[in-house]
Amino acid sequence: MAIQEELRRRVETAIYPEGQRIPGSRDLAREFGTTTVTVDKALSRLVERGYIHRRARIGSVVNPKRFWNTEAGKTYRSGLIGALLFDTSSPWFWTKAVRGIEDALYENDHHLVICNSDGSTQKSLQYVEDLVRKGIDGLIIAPFSMSTREEYELENLKVSRASRRAAGTADSLPSLSGRPEGFRDHD
Repeated sequence: MAIQEELRRRVETAIYPEGQRIPGSRDLAREFGTTTVTVDKALSRLVERGYIHRRARIGSVVNPKRFWNTEAGKTYRSGLIGALLFDTSSPWFWTKAVRGIEDALYENDHHLVICNSDGSTQKSLQYVEDLVRKGIDGLIIAPFSMSTREEYELENLKVSRASRRAAGTADSLPSLSGRPEGFRDHD
């Protein structure tokens, strides 16, 4: 148990940062003065709690915080919700909309991170990557306005797919995104 707790502490304090390989079983067994069987049991418990994942020929790698179970059955939550806005220049609409969203989130122990893409798909894609790296719990996407339906579908689909890829899942982050009636997100 002491080995597991020490390894967990090292992950939580970023001695072993997210995405980094941690030392192998043999090295850890030498460090802790124990057997590789004991170390493997500790590593298995960290896998069960979502702190690390193990792969053949790669070793044990630290997972992003969003996968950690800090208590049995309870996943880490940052309390941050990202809002990716196409353009915040409409003061009346965004002032009221963002205020309402922020108030609802605050009542539920969450905070809003607003990103204004200025209508740039590239900027939106970078924001999605940055927000996921910060460990957001959800993403609100205000869809791009485009001159044609084809452009609209293409640009908004890029951002939607980027949110899934950045989150490392086939499913997107929990999100709200308006789409024209009948528009479906196909891969």
